[in-house]
Amino acid sequence: MTQANLAVAEARLAADQAGATTAEDTAARKSIARANVQLAAARQNWTLSTQQHQLTVSRAQAAVTTATRQLASDQAAKKDAATIATDTAALTTAQQTFETAQLDSSAASNQASASISTAGLQITTAEDARAANSTPAAAAQIDADRMAVSRAATSASSAQTAVSGARLVAPGDGIVVAVNIAAGVNAPSGDAIRIETGPMEVTASFAESDLPTLALNQPATVTVTAVNQDLTGKVSQILPVATSSGTSSVVTYTIVVSLDAAPPDVKSGMSAKVSVATATAANVIAVPTIALVGSNGSYEVRVLDANGQVQLRPVTVGLTTSTLAEIKSGLSEGDQVVTGTATARQNTTTTGGGGIGAFPVGGGGAGGGRNFRPGGGTQP
Repeated sequence: MTQANLAVAEARLAADQAGATTAEDTAARKSIARANVQLAAARQNWTLSTQQHQLTVSRAQAAVTTATRQLASDQAAKKDAATIATDTAALTTAQQTFETAQLDSSAASNQASASISTAGLQITTAEDARAANSTPAAAAQIDADRMAVSRAATSASSAQTAVSGARLVAPGDGIVVAVNIAAGVNAPSGDAIRIETGPMEVTASFAESDLPTLALNQPATVTVTAVNQDLTGKVSQILPVATSSGTSSVVTYTIVVSLDAAPPDVKSGMSAKVSVATATAANVIAVPTIALVGSNGSYEVRVLDANGQVQLRPVTVGLTTSTLAEIKSGLSEGDQVVTGTATARQNTTTTGGGGIGAFPVGGGGAGGGRNFRPGGGTQP
């Protein structure tokens, strides 16, 4: 409509600036004829568009009916949960398709109606231009016509901007978690609609001593106590800004782990424990960490000799965790290592072929609760 008003204003200005000559009168007649052709075409397009969208809406409604019946049938037959979930998803998709078809039908009808109105106005404009007096209008009238054209152009631009922003398109697949807008109410100053998109992420705080061993894309294990599951992921971010508690001098850094896959029962905001594998050692000799004696890189272990006597043996220690320690040298597979008091009843046998991983305990250690958040979208 605003475009039509602009066309009317421009035509009036042109008519007032100069009277119609014979050639202009002929051109005006042709303009009227073209406008009539456009009006007929607009009406035909409206008819065809209405029929096509009615068919689409009818098919979408039939799909909803079919999906509803299938879900009811499977529920009555007490099908398994996977089948019911598939039926429910199919019904949801069918309902969304139906709603989209209705919206598209309404939009197409409005657009076709607008085209008819525009074509009608073009006929009126062409007829007015032909009937205009051949004598140019007064200067004051010309100035008024130019101001009317300027106002109409501004209105048309504003209307186009409003139309361009009337449709919201999600940046990707996700779940709508908040709708802060309603029909007939002014749009909020903040987010109108908030969604969760992308893979789930979990944040954790690690001590500054762990930072040199952390790197992007390192594998991580996330334990979600609430659902009793261990999930896999990779380090996706390491925040460079340190944080510290007001009651402690310990400096920590925040890392973000992107989960490979999160089951539906894992929700945003749940607590989790994070362990990041900074190094691994495969096919090595390992002993319980409590078997080590010493510190600062000088270690020994208690070993039972052939006579059943406890002997201290120097060892070279590699990677360690809270439970196991890699022995690079000093022990052989089959040696009996004392892990507690020096008695034969508290010994263990070293084994080969097992892999161990070194994990920093800061942030990802026992009791370190961390919060999930969805990746790639606005945090809930």
